[in-house]
Amino acid sequence: MVVASSPDFLTGRAGVMRSLPPMTAGMLLNPTGGLDGGAIGLRRIPQEWTSDSRAGRGILAVAGEPSHIQVPTYRL
Repeated sequence: MVVASSPDFLTGRAGVMRSLPPMTAGMLLNPTGGLDGGAIGLRRIPQEWTSDSRAGRGILAVAGEPSHIQVPTYRL
């Protein structure tokens, strides 16, 4: 499943997110704040992980364990 929205919507678990079970794995692209990972089971993201502005950068979380990721971009 793919969910895209503002961090406020995802961390607030409002609307459709309320009916989903808590997620323990997921990919978060372009995190901008320490609390952005709440929807994928991360309580706090270190500031140095949210300050990188490269396109496609993000965090993969599996069972609450975060890893840096870089999703390739494609341009015509």
